[in-house]
Amino acid sequence: MFASCIRCCWKRGLRPAGSKLEITEGVLIKRSVARASILRRLKNLGSASPMDDFGTGYSSLSYLQSFPFDKIKVDQGFIKNVTKAPQSAAIVPCRAGL
Repeated sequence: MFASCIRCCWKRGLRPAGSKLEITEGVLIKRSVARASILRRLKNLGSASPMDDFGTGYSSLSYLQSFPFDKIKVDQGFIKNVTKAPQSAAIVPCRAGL
């Protein structure tokens, strides 16, 4: 998969440095060790790896330690309900503080 990401960049005239590969939680569930390795290798080439939709089902704080994420984008479901659901109002600031 690492080679595929690099080929894809070069094929489109992009350099890995400065590119972003957004990852969702669901993608990381299977073969997470291999995917963590790929993200680290891409990061070493200067690519950023933000996690998208954190909190959509498989959320685990261990992901935050296992993967080299540059940014964590909290799922809109939490954000929308901040004013309506006290649970969401408590969760969002905690996750943002991490």
